Parts: sequence; C-alpha cells; structure tokens
Amino acid sequence: PPALDAALRLGEHLARKAALPGRTGLGAEGLRLWRWRAALADRLGRGLATVGTAVVRMCSEENAWLHTPGCLAGFELLEARSGGAMRLAAVVGWLDAVGRWTEDEGEITGRLEAAARAQDGGCPSPARLDTALTMLMGPIRSRLALVGARRWTAAEPQPAARRLATRLGERVREAARRRDAGALTCLEAALAFAAGGHTAGEARLVRRLAECEPPELARALTRLPAPTRGWGTIEVRLTGLILFER
Repeated sequence: PPALDAALRLGEHLARKAALPGRTGLGAEGLRLWRWRAALADRLGRGLATVGTAVVRMCSEENAWLHTPGCLAGFELLEARSGGAMRLAAVVGWLDAVGRWTEDEGEITGRLEAAARAQDGGCPSPARLDTALTMLMGPIRSRLALVGARRWTAAEPQPAARRLATRLGERVREAARRRDAGALTCLEAALAFAAGGHTAGEARLVRRLAECEPPELARALTRLPAPTRGWGTIEVRLTGLILFER
C-alpha cells in the first residue's frame, strides 16, 4: 500500500542519514577515517628508513591489483616563514601509470604493506624517476589550489559581513575626508576582520555589528578580533616516493 511504501522509504532515508556522522569522521564510528594512517604506521613499526626514493619489483600474481605499476607518493605543503615553516597539509596517495591519483585507505594500506614485505628493491632510473615526478605535478597542483583557495582562510562573505563591510566603507570615506590616519588604520583592520573567516562567535558578532547603532559600532571597532591571516608563500616538500614495477 502507498502508506507502507512511503514509510519504508522514510526508514531507508533515516538509516542512510544515521550513517553520515561515521562516514565523515564524527563519533566513535568515524575515528578510523582520521586515524588509519597512524594505525598503519604503528602496525608497520619503525623499521629501517632512508631518505630518497625506492623501487619495489613485484612478481607474485597473488592480489594482482597490488602489482600494477605506479608509485606511492607523500608530500607536505608548508607555509614558508622567516623563522622556519609551518605544515599546512600532509598528503599520501597512489598514482597509477596513467596519472590517476587516489588517497583511498585500501589502496595505500595494501601497497605500503606490500612494499614493507618486498625483498627485491633498488633505486629507480633517472628517466623513471623523472616521469613519476612529472606525473605527480598534477596532484600537487590540485592540493595547492585547495590550500590556496579563499575558503581555507575565509568563507564566502555572508550577507551580514557584506552589510558590515558597507558600513565600514562609509566610515573609511569619512575618515579619509578628515585625513584621520589613526581612524583609517583602525578601519582597515576592521575591514580585514569583516572579510575574513569567522568562528561561530565571531559570526554572531558580525551580525550584531551589521545592525547596531553607530555609537556601538564605533566603540566595537577598537575591540575586534585580529583578522584571519592568509597564507604566505607555500612550499612543497616531497616526503617519500616508492615506485612499483613488475
């Protein structure tokens, strides 16, 4: 009957929604999504490590999907600073022979374990290494685009943020006419705060300031949080490269 059919579909939808927190890494069921690399590292142990690249030559036909040519690559994105560098992201993934990139847990775990068991290794030829690095430029550029995207440091301005920016812009014009350098400096910082990313509390503050009376806005300008700082120069650092060959 239609009523029963509708109820069954509702149950299916509810069951699918109930599984969403675990799929996105929330709650006890989602721990594995965020912890699988640490768990894999613990399972593999410290072992012997060397800086550079390596080749794994696979001959067995068991688990044939593990023996397809390609490379496991790890790289970091760091913000270059005068006193050092701050890591923004650490990435590990599998790049197949035609340039397809994946960061799937199963792909990476199986191949890392296969590499740990492999006895026959060595150094890649310069030509093979050059080909792998050239293909790796695609995934690196994609991740750089994500890190450099505005949404990493600031979401698209909400209506309240746009209204606040408009009000601040009017004050900037007034301060410029008065040639009030101190007020212009304060308003510049306020505009940067309005245009940046906001925590939940900051978003509430922005909504209040967008609608408040001018005297309250004037008092709040000197007490606004520091604006979200954008990234400086982003450096790419290769952390590991294992080439799989037949």
